Amino acid sequence: MPSAAISPSGRVLMAPARASISGTAPEFHGRDINATFPDDYTVDALKGKAAIFAVKIKEVGAPVRPAVDDDFAKTLGAENVANLRKLVSEQISREYDNVARMKLKRQMLAQLEKAHTFELPPSLVDSEFESIWRQLTETSRKVLALAQQLPGLVILPAHDPTAAQRLLNS
Repeated sequence: MPSAAISPSGRVLMAPARASISGTAPEFHGRDINATFPDDYTVDALKGKAAIFAVKIKEVGAPVRPAVDDDFAKTLGAENVANLRKLVSEQISREYDNVARMKLKRQMLAQLEKAHTFELPPSLVDSEFESIWRQLTETSRKVLALAQQLPGLVILPAHDPTAAQRLLNS
């Protein structure tokens, strides 16, 4: 189920396909709804708790596909549509190259692992750990900045493999 994003003005930016909390369907406009948060709700303090929602539908609309024109391109940081197409094409090419390089690296390391047993040098493991740590720090900074802009955003921890295992499997 996609979650709804609520703007600071209370506008639903993306409506869910179905309600995540029992008793909060759109047909309850103008009513107070008694509901219970599910036991597996993402916010521990709300799991299994009763709540009352005051439901007011301000507007019902459908997603609108924007016109791909110069104004749209400028909202994405491009000069115009031609520049946007060039930037997207270059990004796709870079991503394809990265995926191809990673696939080749995985295949080569798999062949090396089959043919040879060796221990990874500690300096290589340390270097990979530092790289992972920098990526994690930068991602955390971006997520926290986003969280400040989106009230009610719940950030869940994710698992990242160890540096040595990542080197062997990448």
